[in-house]
Amino acid sequence: MITDPHIAAKVHQLLRESSELINSAAMLVKEHCPEDEFESFRDGISKILAETLIEVLNPLYFLHPDLAPLGLRIPKNRIQPPPDAPKVIATRDLTYSLNADPDSALPMQVRVFSPRPARMRPEDTTPATDSVCTVEFHGLPYSRFDCLKIHGIDSIQSLSLALNIDRFLRNVERNHALTFRWAEDGSAYFDESAD
Repeated sequence: MITDPHIAAKVHQLLRESSELINSAAMLVKEHCPEDEFESFRDGISKILAETLIEVLNPLYFLHPDLAPLGLRIPKNRIQPPPDAPKVIATRDLTYSLNADPDSALPMQVRVFSPRPARMRPEDTTPATDSVCTVEFHGLPYSRFDCLKIHGIDSIQSLSLALNIDRFLRNVERNHALTFRWAEDGSAYFDESAD
């Protein structure tokens, strides 16, 4: 990634400007095109914006934390996982907005990793019968929500429990003034009439 702070700042500004242009393009399509064309367009640009955040901006913020938006958690390291590390087996793309700024649509992705044997201590040598699944929440602004370790009596139970992300997201939405939406169409993730 870019190490020169002056170039990084210029790149960051250009990416912010391009994001504003993309948003303007989305508003133009929304105002002047049929709903199905707008939905297709919005799906495409939400993927671009999410990838830009995850693959470009987050690494840039890691090297240059002064460029990061206020309150955005910066990862402590970017160490690549070992080849035998659990793999992502399921994802869900969402957006969230801060209730103070309901028009914002910040991308986030939920990632569920394959179950692995749980070890209570590194010195344990007996095979573990219980299992753990990791669930990561990429894009949320609070570091304590980076990931969850979900334990079960075996791999099926830990995976089943890990896939139940709605309980966690509902709690975050209620307690941290956020609103989650589907990335595909911007509709509310939770049925607002059920509250």
